[in-house]
Amino acid sequence: MSQHKALVKDQLDKNPFTPEAQLIAGYNPDDGYPIDHVPYEVPAGAKKLVIDVPDHMIDRYDKENHRLEQNFLSHPLVASKIIMFAPDDAQRQELAHADKNTFLFLRGQQTGRVWLAAKPQDIHEKMPWNHYYDPIYKAAIKRFNDSGMTPPATKDLVPIAVEALEPVPSKTIDTSLQTVQVPDWDKFVATVSPVLGNRGRGAPKLTGFVIKKDSEIVPESGPVRLLGMVKDPHKGQTESGWEVSTMIKKDGVRTRTLKDVIALTTVGSAQQKVAVGLVNTGHEQMKVAAKQGENLVEALGKALLDGLITEPQAQAVGMKDLESLQKLMEKESFTPRDADHYGYASLDGMKKEITAMFVDRKLPKNSPDNLIHFVDIEPVDEAKMSWFKSGRPMVRVVEDVAPSVKKGPEKAWENAIGDRGKAVRE
Repeated sequence: MSQHKALVKDQLDKNPFTPEAQLIAGYNPDDGYPIDHVPYEVPAGAKKLVIDVPDHMIDRYDKENHRLEQNFLSHPLVASKIIMFAPDDAQRQELAHADKNTFLFLRGQQTGRVWLAAKPQDIHEKMPWNHYYDPIYKAAIKRFNDSGMTPPATKDLVPIAVEALEPVPSKTIDTSLQTVQVPDWDKFVATVSPVLGNRGRGAPKLTGFVIKKDSEIVPESGPVRLLGMVKDPHKGQTESGWEVSTMIKKDGVRTRTLKDVIALTTVGSAQQKVAVGLVNTGHEQMKVAAKQGENLVEALGKALLDGLITEPQAQAVGMKDLESLQKLMEKESFTPRDADHYGYASLDGMKKEITAMFVDRKLPKNSPDNLIHFVDIEPVDEAKMSWFKSGRPMVRVVEDVAPSVKKGPEKAWENAIGDRGKAVRE
C-alpha cells in the first residue's frame, strides 16, 4: 500500500490535475465538485426573446390536491404540449428570424414568473385557425380571460409546441433574508395578482396573511422572502420554488392564540349581524353607510356614539336593550374588513379556516400553545415572482461576460478555456 501511495504521489507531481484537466474530467475547478448536468443551457451571447403569456396558459393550482399542475393545451394529431400567445409586431419579426441561437422565454403576465420554452416549434401551419381547430383556440382565449388578461383576436394567436417548460432560476435572491412560508397558494399569489388569487377583478393585492406558529422563529419587520407552498403526495407540504420579495411593515406582526381568534371573530360576527339587521329595518344612517360601501361595524359604532339608535331599534335586531348593544360594541373584535385584509371571504370563514390549521394537533382549542401570527406586508409594487429551489436546476442561463485577461496563476485556467470556464463558474 505504501508503494502504491508513493507511485500515485509521484504521478500527480509529474502530471498535476490542472484546472483545465479538471474541467475536461467534469469537475468544477473552483470547488473540486462534479459539474451538475443541466438539461437546458442558454449559452453566453444567445439571443433571448421574452413574450408575456397568461399564467393559466402555463399552470393552474389544483385546489383539491393543493398543488400546481402544468396546464398545456394539446391536440392528439398535433402535439401534447401546446402554448398560444399574441406577440406584438416586433416580436413577430424576431420569431420569424429566429435561429438555433435564439431562446424563447415565456413570462407570466400577472406574476412575472419566467420559464424557458424548451425546443419550441411553430405549429401554425399544422394547426391553423379553422372550424376543425376552433375548440383549442377557444380554450386558449379562455386562459386569457381566466388569468385577467384582455384576450386578443383569435386570428392573432400564435401556437407553438414545446418539449418542456422549465422555470428559470433567479440569480438575484438574497438568501440571507428571513423567509416566511405562506401555506395557502391563493393567498400567496394574491400578493401580486388578485385575479389569480381568486379575489376578483378590481380587488386590491393582498397585504396580510395568517400563519400558524410552528417554530420559535417569529417573523420580524423588514425585508422578507415569501415562499409559496404546495403539497407533494409523498413529502407533504413543500416549497413550490416560487417566491416574492417584499417588506413586513413596522409592528406588522401580531401573535394571537386560537382561543383569542375564535372569541374575536365570534364577537365581530355578532356586531356585523346587528349592523346588517339595522340596515334591513331601514335605519337611515346604516342604509347610507351600506350604499357607500362603508364598514358596517364601524358605522354602527358611530351611530351609537351619535345617539342615533333607540332602544326599540336595538330590540328589533335581537338585542335585549340599548345597554346590551353598547356593551357588545365595546368588546374588541375582528371586523369583516379584517377578514378581507387577511384573505378570507367572511368572519365565519376566517374562524373556520384558522381553526382548521390545528386539526392535526392533539391540543385542545383553548391551549396557549396554539399560536397564530397575523402578518402585514407592504403592497408588492411589481408583479415579479422569482424561482429559487435547492437541488439541480433544469435551466442554466450563462450571462454574457466582456472578454478580459486575468492575472495570477490561480486564474490562468480561465484564460485558457475561455467561455466554457465562465459557464462553469456561473
